[in-house]
Amino acid sequence: EQNEQRLGSQVDEVSAVANGAVAAAQNAQSTADQAESDATTANARINVLDDYDALGTFAVHFKNGSARLSTQAKAEIDAVADTVNENLNGWIVAVEGYADSTGRTARNRSLSDLRAKAVTDYLVTKHGIPPYRVVQPFGFGSSDPVAANNTREGRSLNRRAEIRVLVNKGINSHGKTQAASQERP
Repeated sequence: EQNEQRLGSQVDEVSAVANGAVAAAQNAQSTADQAESDATTANARINVLDDYDALGTFAVHFKNGSARLSTQAKAEIDAVADTVNENLNGWIVAVEGYADSTGRTARNRSLSDLRAKAVTDYLVTKHGIPPYRVVQPFGFGSSDPVAANNTREGRSLNRRAEIRVLVNKGINSHGKTQAASQERP
């Protein structure tokens, strides 16, 4: 009878240890599953750190042969600055200058550079946009026209700087990042 009690006590003790081990294993599995999920989420965010969504592209127009910002051009830039100051996370601004096809290629290229720089300077000085948020401005000359250069109206539309507001996929929205990462091959 004593042996039976001793064996019964040992069986209860072994059962308690086994039950504790099962509970610890379940807890460890749950912790491992959470860690794997966190790692997958972090990896998805890291993978899209250099991917951007265009929030919008805004055109600023110039007079013929000029890189000077008109009152209307400043108002257009002010509207863009308001967009980026609306608590966006992970945003940058890319500014590209363009010219119409009249005049020499070298002059158009230089003029388009000046237009992009004028817009960038205005964003930084007037609106306090940090320079690290602005991609190096670039002038494309008369390439990539938005309208035909054979009319006055078309040439007017081509004398522009485009401001593209880009939002980082990896920083801006955690939910969008997961969806975007699942779409990627």
